[in-house]
Amino acid sequence: MKLALGTVQFGLDYGISNDKGRVSPIEIERILSTAKQHHITLLDSAAAYGDSEIAIGKSSLNTAFDIVTKIPALKGNKPSLIENIKQSLTNLQCKSVDTLLLHDVADLISSEYKNITYQQLNQLKNKKLVNKIGVSLYQPEELIKTTEQFSIDVVQLPINCFDQRFNHKKIIENIKSNNIEVHARSVFLQGLLLMELNSIPSYFHPYQSRLQKLTDTATMLNCTKLTLALAYVLSKTFIDT
Repeated sequence: MKLALGTVQFGLDYGISNDKGRVSPIEIERILSTAKQHHITLLDSAAAYGDSEIAIGKSSLNTAFDIVTKIPALKGNKPSLIENIKQSLTNLQCKSVDTLLLHDVADLISSEYKNITYQQLNQLKNKKLVNKIGVSLYQPEELIKTTEQFSIDVVQLPINCFDQRFNHKKIIENIKSNNIEVHARSVFLQGLLLMELNSIPSYFHPYQSRLQKLTDTATMLNCTKLTLALAYVLSKTFIDT
C-alpha cells in the first residue's frame, strides 16, 4: 500500500482545518483498525508531535505497523541520538523502528556536529534500533546538499497540487541515482485543499482564486477534491509512500 498515515493529530492540536483538537484514544483505535484493514502498514510520528508516540504505544495495534519517527531539532547542540531513540522506543513500546529521520535537515548539512550526527545515525542502524535513516526537509536545495555530503535511505518532503518544487527532473534524477526512498507529506496542505472556500482562514484569501480552480477542476472531473489531491501525488512514480 502506497498510503501511510500521519499521526501528528494523535498528539497535538494540529492542522489548518482542524477544529476538533487532538484525536481521542478511542478514535485512534478506530483509525488504526481501519488502516490495518485496508493494508496501510506505515505510521509517521515524531518526538516533537506532542504525545503522538505515547498514543501509538498505548494502542493495542502498535505492533501492527512499521513506524517512522524523528529526532527533534538539535538546535546546534552536540547530538546524543541514542538517548532520543531510547525515549521514542519507550514511548512507542517497541524494540526498534523502521525509519529514523532528523526533523531538522540543518543538523545534517550545516551543523558543526553534522559528522557526529551522521555517525550516530549509522550506529543506531548497526545496533538494529532503526532499519533506515534519513531527513525531513522543505527545500529542493536541502536535498542536493544532503546527498552531496551523506548517504541516506529515506527523505520526507512536501508535495501537493500547489507545491510542485520537488517534481523536477534534476531532483528526481538525484533521488533515483542515490537510491533514496521518498515519503511525501503535506498532501492536503494541513487540510487546506479540502476546505470549503467560505471557511478558509483570512490568511489564505490571497490564494482564493487558485483554491477555486482546484474546486472547479474536481467538479469538471466529477471527483472530490480529496480524490484529486491524492491522485496528483499518487501519479508521481518517484514517490514511494
